[in-house]
Amino acid sequence: MTLDTERPVFIVGTERSGSNLLRLVLNSHSRIFIPHPPHIVHLLRPVERDYGDLRREAAWRLLVGDVCRLVRWHTFPWEITLQPDEVMRACRRRDLFSIYAAVPEI
Repeated sequence: MTLDTERPVFIVGTERSGSNLLRLVLNSHSRIFIPHPPHIVHLLRPVERDYGDLRREAAWRLLVGDVCRLVRWHTFPWEITLQPDEVMRACRRRDLFSIYAAVPEI
């Protein structure tokens, strides 16, 4: 078996599980970058319904735009700028979890 060094590895943790400590330890490696989690689901899930019917383009675009702004304006912002159109193309469904799943793939 050969290791494919071009494919990303995803490690997902839950709150209060030690995932931030693991992130900091792994992030100290020169070839690994693990940004601080923007807490997309934690912060926006309680208000997801307030966006209305996400099948409507305006509602969908507003939610995706807010996720992109959250990542950009977070206390620990990422070094990349997410583009809403790119995020929308990467989503498999029109819901918050799909956005959450798509963001690391961009």
